[in-house]
Amino acid sequence: MSSASSRTAAARTSGSNRPLLLTLVIVGAAALNLVLFFVFRAAGAEYANASGMVVGAANVLIMSVVPLLIGLVAVVLLSRRWPSLLRIGRWAGAALALLTIGMTAAAGFDTLGFTGLALMHVVVAAGVLVALRPGVPAQR
Repeated sequence: MSSASSRTAAARTSGSNRPLLLTLVIVGAAALNLVLFFVFRAAGAEYANASGMVVGAANVLIMSVVPLLIGLVAVVLLSRRWPSLLRIGRWAGAALALLTIGMTAAAGFDTLGFTGLALMHVVVAAGVLVALRPGVPAQR
């Protein structure tokens, strides 16, 4: 049996850890982003952009949970048919989270607000890298 087929067989017969990992990553990223939000707010971050839109805790939760949930679940489900999608999705998802920091920069937040929001993007990127890491058995 080749190394690749033995890894595939092991992934099929072992427990299903990926759904638990996705749940922990999504909840952990949301919690950490809320902590960042409140820490930076206590430090004086305004969280109001140049057009007057104010970012609140609910916005942070929604923008942390929804993209992670949709993206991670889609990649994991599609990777059952196309296993290489895990590797592609891992790096593309993390890059997308980091590249969207540019949208935050363009929105015109104060320095502390921008820094807090940018760190939240980094948390999401790290979450994608952890959730889609190789070696975690997929759901059977």
